[in-house]
Amino acid sequence: MQALGIVGDSDEKRRAAVDIGISRVLQMQRDNGGFALWDKNGAEEYWLTAYAMDFLVRAGEQGYSVPPEAINQGNERLLRYLQDPGMMLIRYSDNTQASTFAAQAYAALVLARQQKAPLGALREIWERRSQAASGLPLMQLGIALKTMGDARRGEEAITLALNTPRQDERQWIADYGSSLRDNALMLSLLEENNLKPDAQNALLSSLSEQAFGQRWLSTQENNALFLAAHSRQASAGAWQAQTSLEAQPLSGDKALTRNLDADQLSALEVTNAGSQPLWLRLDSSGYPSSAPEPASNVLQIERQILGD
Repeated sequence: MQALGIVGDSDEKRRAAVDIGISRVLQMQRDNGGFALWDKNGAEEYWLTAYAMDFLVRAGEQGYSVPPEAINQGNERLLRYLQDPGMMLIRYSDNTQASTFAAQAYAALVLARQQKAPLGALREIWERRSQAASGLPLMQLGIALKTMGDARRGEEAITLALNTPRQDERQWIADYGSSLRDNALMLSLLEENNLKPDAQNALLSSLSEQAFGQRWLSTQENNALFLAAHSRQASAGAWQAQTSLEAQPLSGDKALTRNLDADQLSALEVTNAGSQPLWLRLDSSGYPSSAPEPASNVLQIERQILGD
């Protein structure tokens, strides 16, 4: 943010905001350890229970105060998802098998992060891999398998994940996802676990095209892109580039932002002078030299003037 000239909140203010978020999420935890969408009396949301627990576990790892009883109850509920999927009564889904698989895979990832996922249950879920309607749950399951000690099946699941596009056209699978969201979270997981750098580069390239082709992003998409960018920044390696603007090459181990005027931009040439992939993004802003053509985008405005 500082590189972009954006002044952020103080650390104290950010931590206070996270504490408020933790409190709000805990208000939605049901008596059985699962989570509802609006309050603790609502219907249980299975994929969102894993999502909420993922947030709480990570917050606890970062030193935030999360009640141990809430984590324990949530973990017990996630364990039920793995061992007794028949108890998940998914109310709204066009593909209940895919919805169940997605919830189980996410639960497996959250539990494996705490070394609490039974390997036998993970292997049973892997045997039903054909039920996955997206690469994301396969990626989550693969990392869970590797974390709990089954490297072979974990590697197979991750490879399958990278070759499984999202299959939810005209159907709802109750995981609040999209192709962009899933790809961003898969990239974040690969970065976080230092896996498959070539696949990371391919996902990053695909995400760049997907994100810039969107007129708006959902909350899930925004969050996933942030996680992917944060993980990418944390794992960035040394780079070197030669530009037409300076005699000396540029180098660093973090992203570099430069503001250029129109003359500099028109003459800009960039060459990768290092051995690592180099990612370049250009954003331009300005005023058109002539008025744009009228556009309605479905909406129309009319004005009528009435005489006395």
